[in-house]
Amino acid sequence: MRTRMFSGLLAVIAVCAGAQAADLGPRPGYTKAQEMLVAAPYNWTFLFFGGQLGGSFAAQPLSTSATGFLADIGNPGSIGPNAVGIDGGGHIGFNYQMGGTNIVVGAEFDAELSSLSSNNQLTFTTNRGAFPVGTSVISKPWDLYAIGKAGFTFGPRREVMLYGFGGGALAELRNETSADPNVGGLFTNSNLSSTNVHGGWTAGGGVDWRVVDNFLLGFRYRYEKLGNNGVIFDAGTNGTFRADQNAASNQFTVRGSFLF
Repeated sequence: MRTRMFSGLLAVIAVCAGAQAADLGPRPGYTKAQEMLVAAPYNWTFLFFGGQLGGSFAAQPLSTSATGFLADIGNPGSIGPNAVGIDGGGHIGFNYQMGGTNIVVGAEFDAELSSLSSNNQLTFTTNRGAFPVGTSVISKPWDLYAIGKAGFTFGPRREVMLYGFGGGALAELRNETSADPNVGGLFTNSNLSSTNVHGGWTAGGGVDWRVVDNFLLGFRYRYEKLGNNGVIFDAGTNGTFRADQNAASNQFTVRGSFLF
């Protein structure tokens, strides 16, 4: 009797074990590759906003045209390659990924403050040589620019984008001149200042890295060229002369952008 009960129990265990093994076996039509989790490529169509911080160096020739003997006056100052400044600001824009490709286009607006400035010596040239008549401080306090851009994405998830851009720029150039009215009677006013807003163009390139789904970290180079705008200096009885300013700057910035 006991032998029959033990044999029956073994049979039940065998049947249950066989059924469980069948459940754990490979499913029809299900491959091992399908069991691996594969992350989808990033979509680069989004709106974004953020901030940037960096530095710039500039070359800003300052030419002059004058009346009378003041045509001999030297270059009253320039922001040259040795002038550097810190730039910081914010940006807002959008990207659009062209369907089925890794090509991305977009547009962006940026606003920045800058400490870029240069101290210069104002000189006057005669047949006896050149001698100083004062100093000139030229600065670029702020900058606005609107750009269009185009680039392409790459990487395992297309998480990196290289791009180029171009557009219009608007910036202020400020000139603070301190002249000595006792030197040859050149200037009636000893302290002269001017503020002019210059329009121009900007272009460059950069790289953006999709750190996480909703944040980009980027690096950008930007060149800017501002057009001419004149500054009139009063030289009293000797007349006036005009200094035409135009600036060209190179900028490098690190950027962070939130996506929404």
